[in-house]
Amino acid sequence: MRHAILVVATGAIFIVALTGAAWGSHVLADHASLTTPAIVGSSCDNPKSNVALVLCVAADLKLEQKLMDKKVVLAERYFRKSLVANAQKGFQSYVSSECLVGPSLTFPGTEYPVLVSRCEIKLTAGRIQQIDNDIAHAKQFAEG
Repeated sequence: MRHAILVVATGAIFIVALTGAAWGSHVLADHASLTTPAIVGSSCDNPKSNVALVLCVAADLKLEQKLMDKKVVLAERYFRKSLVANAQKGFQSYVSSECLVGPSLTFPGTEYPVLVSRCEIKLTAGRIQQIDNDIAHAKQFAEG
């Protein structure tokens, strides 16, 4: 018989699975990564209201997504379009799962949209870096 216990510890949320004598745990969300501003020095650091914060973070997300879209177009020069499209679909699925579930477990309520957007910004920035790395490797391979 399998049981799961939700354990809230300082800074993280764990699901602990109990299977007979075996214990296992999986970190669902890192509290610090959800609450730290995704863009350091952004105007979102000192908002005048919650509404201003939501709008600001949404604008930052839109900028990150536009940059990622440009990187995807560039990646299509080096990789088959269908492969890039499939990778982007997988990334979007991952972002949806990761960013909608984690914050809802820790902070339901008015902070939720901000936490979701910050999570999306963080993951999108990581995806941009991955695309840049893939393009750099493709260029090295083509030259080499």
